[in-house]
Amino acid sequence: MNTRTMGLKNRPGRLRINNPTGLLAIFLVGAFLAGCGPRDHYGRQPLSLSLRDAFPITLDGQITPGEWPGGIIARADHDNFYFRVPGAEQPLQAGFATTTIWVDEDRDSATGVNPPGLPNFGADLIVHFSPPDPQKPNGVGSGARVERISPDGETELQTPARAGLLPLPTNAAAEHEVRVARTNPGADSPARALITRTSSNEHTAGGGPTIVDIVPDRRRHPNPPRAAIIEKHARADVRIVSCNVLWASPLNNPAPFERIFAALAPDIILLQEWDLRDFDAPKITAHELATWFNDHLPALGPWHAAVSTARGVAIVARHPLEDVGLAPLSPTIEANGEELMRRNVRLASAIVHTPSGDILAGSLHLKCCGAVGTSEDLKRIAESLAINTALRHKARDIKPAALVLAGDVNLVGSQLPLELLRTGADLDGSNLTVAQPTITGDRAVYTWRDPKSNFPPGRLDYLLYSDHTASAQAAFILDCGALSDRDLRDLNLLRTDTSASDHLPTVIDLRIHR
Repeated sequence: MNTRTMGLKNRPGRLRINNPTGLLAIFLVGAFLAGCGPRDHYGRQPLSLSLRDAFPITLDGQITPGEWPGGIIARADHDNFYFRVPGAEQPLQAGFATTTIWVDEDRDSATGVNPPGLPNFGADLIVHFSPPDPQKPNGVGSGARVERISPDGETELQTPARAGLLPLPTNAAAEHEVRVARTNPGADSPARALITRTSSNEHTAGGGPTIVDIVPDRRRHPNPPRAAIIEKHARADVRIVSCNVLWASPLNNPAPFERIFAALAPDIILLQEWDLRDFDAPKITAHELATWFNDHLPALGPWHAAVSTARGVAIVARHPLEDVGLAPLSPTIEANGEELMRRNVRLASAIVHTPSGDILAGSLHLKCCGAVGTSEDLKRIAESLAINTALRHKARDIKPAALVLAGDVNLVGSQLPLELLRTGADLDGSNLTVAQPTITGDRAVYTWRDPKSNFPPGRLDYLLYSDHTASAQAAFILDCGALSDRDLRDLNLLRTDTSASDHLPTVIDLRIHR
C-alpha cells in the first residue's frame, strides 16, 4: 500500500496527514461514484411510481435497484416509511446543513405543519437530521429530532430510537437509506413527502421543493426463521463474536452476558470496553478475564484470554491462544503540521489455535465521535493505518490459516478508516472482506442504539475477515428486543439482555479453507 499516493506519509512512529480535507474529498467521491451507481436529483423525480417487483427493503445503507426501482425515493410498508436521502458526502447526523423529511401522512394540508413556502402541504411527521441549533457557529447541530403532530395540533417530540428512526450508513455517503415508524401502522391513506436541505445561509431541495407520493406496500414481510440466523452454521468451523460491553458491565451485571454468550456459544470473543471507565482503576489482567468466563460460562470452557496494554480491548477463546503483542501502537498524529496527539491504539491481538488452524484475531476500538475532517476522524484514520500495517507484517511472519479483525470502528465521519483497515490486509495481499450481518428479527443493520440519545441508532461495529482462506457461512447481529417471545424462550434469553450494553453482539460463522 503506497500511502504517499493517498496523501499520507508514514514513518516509524509518526503519521502526517497533509491537506486532510482534500484527501477525504478525493477518496470519498471516488469510492462512492464507483460503488453507488447513477445519482438521482430529487428535483426531477416523478410524482408517483409503481413498486413493480421491488423487494422488501433491508436498511443497510446500500441503494439497490431491487429495493428502489425506477428512481423511487419514498416507500411504505405496513409499519414504516422508507426514504432515499441525499447525503452530500456527509453523515446525516453530523452534516454541514439540516436535512429534513416532511411527511404528510393523511394528505390533508389543514393538519400538521406547513414547510416554508408550501401552504398546501401539512406535515404530520417531521424528521430533522443535524437539526438547527443557534448556539453553533453555522447554526447546525448534530444528531436527529423527530416531531409527530397530532390532528389537534399538539407536537410530540421523540428521541430517534423511540421513533423507530434509522439512517444508514452512519458514516458519510452520497445517499442514505432512512426508515422511520409510521404513526398509524397499516393506514390506508396515501401519504406524500418532501425532503429539504437547509443551512443558516441557504435553502436547497434538489433544484426546488418537489412533493412525491410515498409508494405504498402495506404487506407484512416475514423475517428469516430464528434457526437460520442464531444456530451455528453446519458448515462453519469457528464462530466469532465481537462485543462492546459498555465499560466492564459484565463485572457488575453478569447475568445478561452469561445468557447471551451461552446462547451464541462462540469459539472466539473479541471484546471492547471491558475495563472500567475510571482510568485510575487498574486494568483487568488476562488471568482475571479468563477467570470471569470460566466462572460464569464453565460449560463452554476452559477459556483463555489475552489483553492489550491499551484499555478495554481483549480476546477470549475456548481454544489455547498466544498474545502476539502488537499493541501499544503509538503514532504521532499530525494534520497540516499541527500535532494532534500521540495516542496508544486500542488493539488486542492473539493467535488462537483452533482445530481448523491458527487464526490471527484482532479486537480494536477506534476513536469515537466527530464528523468528516474533524480531529476525531483524523485520529481514526491514523489508528486504522497503524493497525493495518502491524497486522499485515504479523500475518506475513506467522502465516495463519485465517485472519479476523473486528470491533468498535466508530465510523461516524468518513469511510476512510474502514477502507484503511482492510486495504491489502488479506493473506494474499488483497483487501479484507467486510461481513454483512443483519439484525435477528429485523431487516436492518445497526450495532449501536440508545433510547435516550439524540443520535439515531447506527452501525459502529464491523467485522473483517480474510476471504482468501475463509468463507462466511452466516453473519448476524443479536438484538433480543427484535426477537419473538417464542425465540427468547427457546434461547433462554430475556428481551432486555442485549440492552445491558449500548452495542449489540456481532457474530460470524467462518469455514476455514484447508
